Parts: sequence; C-alpha cells; structure tokens
Amino acid sequence: MELIIFDEELLFGDALAALLGSRGHAVLSYANDRVTIAAQLTVSSPDACIVSHDAVDGSNAVGVIRSLRPDLTIVTLVAEGALSVLLESLKAGADGVCLKADGIDEIEGVVLRAIATRVECSGRGPAWSRAALASARRNGADRQGTALTIKERAVLDRLVAGATTSRIAEDLGVGEATIRTHLQHLFGKFGVHSRIALVAQAIRTNTVQLDAEHDLAIAG
Repeated sequence: MELIIFDEELLFGDALAALLGSRGHAVLSYANDRVTIAAQLTVSSPDACIVSHDAVDGSNAVGVIRSLRPDLTIVTLVAEGALSVLLESLKAGADGVCLKADGIDEIEGVVLRAIATRVECSGRGPAWSRAALASARRNGADRQGTALTIKERAVLDRLVAGATTSRIAEDLGVGEATIRTHLQHLFGKFGVHSRIALVAQAIRTNTVQLDAEHDLAIAG
C-alpha cells in the first residue's frame, strides 16, 4: 500500500516510515504541519494517511485531511491514556485508531482493515488496535446509557467493535432494516448523526464495556 504520514514531531514518522518500508509499503511523504500535508495530498493518491499526534489540536489535521479527501482512509496514532485525543480523532473522521506504543504488526493490521472497510463501503465502525480498545476502556468516563434497550445495547457493542450492518443482523438474527432502525434510535438517544460520532459518544460516556479480545473477535 502507498501511505502519507503526518507526525507532529517527524521523528516518530521517520521511524514508522522505515518500518513500513521494510514490509514493502511505500511511504510517499510525511510532514508535521497541515499546510504541507494538504499540498502533498493534491499531488499524490495514497491508499491511506497515518496521523500521529499527542494533543487534541492534532485532530484538526484529521479534519483537514478528511475535508480535502473525503474517501481517503485515515488512521490516527495517539499516546496511551489520551482518551480525549482518541475521541476527537474519531469525531474528526478517523477510520482507525492505534496507540503509538503498538507494534508494527498491529499498526499495519489496523491500516489494512480500515482500507478494506473504505473499499467495501461496508458501514463498519472504526478499526481498533487491541491496546487502543483497552486504553479507551481504562480511561472511560462514568457509565451511562441505562435507557438503552437490550437490542440497542447489543447493536452498539458490535458497532463499536467494528461489525458491519450485515454481520450485526446475522449475529442478532434479524434483518438489516431492523439494525438500521436500531441505529437511528441510537443516534437520537446520543444526539449524533453518524456511526463514527455514535462510537465516540458511547466511549466517552463509557456506555459500552470495551474488551479487546472479545470486541475484536466480534469484528472478525
């Protein structure tokens, strides 16, 4: 795959580029400011963009990239425990989330899953690394969402894990139209208008209990 890397410090991006290159992937370029990354996106057509940042302000880069290239896969890398950064990245349009401490196998896997989701237009939730899921669980806010029905909670759990509409319908033994109706109800209860925003709000309020092994098994 062909990639562009945005990294606030460049040093991490340089190391990541070397690791990805050793696996046969082409890093077309990397930058540490939004003006440069915007310019690079006008002259190249990468399969994905990896955005590495440690501050909420860095999610602005995700938003800029998403506005310039609505169909581009974006995966963000954040520090352990940076729940607000993770959530803002999702709200800004990231398709996948990893931690900077993740190994190259995990980062590569998340990027590939996120690309596949975009290509298939499958309606999955975001792709997660196991460590990112665990970090979100440890750093979540007080549990809310007690007004959800059993079915709504089951749909939400699977959406956060990255399951498609068809997979959720199959798991729950109902039609896809029923799942879409549940999602509309969830949008209303959480005051959001998209699946990504729903996932971010569910994590912010700790409505879902994130378990890396279980959730990734659902998404598989």
